Amino acid sequence: YMTDSNSAAERLIGYSKKELNKMLIKDIVHPDDQKLSEKYLQKLITEGYYSDYQGRIITKDGKIKYIQVNSNAIYENGEIVGSRDIIRDISQLKDDEENRNQLFAQLAAVNQELKDFAYIVSHDLKAPLRAIKNISNWLSEDYQDEIDE
Repeated sequence: YMTDSNSAAERLIGYSKKELNKMLIKDIVHPDDQKLSEKYLQKLITEGYYSDYQGRIITKDGKIKYIQVNSNAIYENGEIVGSRDIIRDISQLKDDEENRNQLFAQLAAVNQELKDFAYIVSHDLKAPLRAIKNISNWLSEDYQDEIDE
């Protein structure tokens, strides 16, 4: 259970301290991130800490937020009795990252279109030059005796 929280955590998650006291961490973790969250919990149990967990939570009002968590185990008489967690809202960072990836994909598509266009233009410009060269060759072959230097 989440036995204690500060006001920043309450604002982030949307639940009051009293509500959080009745909840498990898995109650707010996004269903698609449950296995990853469990993996980090096991790391906390075996190593006493973990860093840079990134996952999603579902707030009280149903919003999905991305968070980054660093956690240290709290021990009493050699047994883990809880953890002290630093949680950071990285939702804007994730949104910016997604926007950047979309822009890179659009840029790659535009670059490919430009390459295709350059190839077509190059080919189209070469065709008239080949025709001029061929006509020049024909003229010089057909009228070589009549044309001087």
